[in-house]
Amino acid sequence: MAEREMYDFERDFLTKFPYRLSRKFEENLPEFSNHLEARIYFKERFGDDFFLTDSEVIDGDKIYFYELVVHRENYDKLQKELRENGYSSGTEGLMSSHKVEIWEDGRVHIVY
Repeated sequence: MAEREMYDFERDFLTKFPYRLSRKFEENLPEFSNHLEARIYFKERFGDDFFLTDSEVIDGDKIYFYELVVHRENYDKLQKELRENGYSSGTEGLMSSHKVEIWEDGRVHIVY
């Protein structure tokens, strides 16, 4: 009996939302030695679609929280719905951005 092919969630997800970043993107990021290097990299690549939302010290490490918009039209619709209704009814808006966490030491995590 042939081995059953494993379901590739990420492939299916990226087919539905092709503008989303893949885990491969995160794996291929350069090594950053600090937060500023990482921030500059993302700002140069994504411009105004990458912006700081908050920062916090967790277990002694300062972490900067960013929003990375990957589909501006859907993101703007989401923000409008949230302002007007207090909630969003669809997934397109929720999939229009990624949360990006950057530690002071340059580690990066993209939330999928």
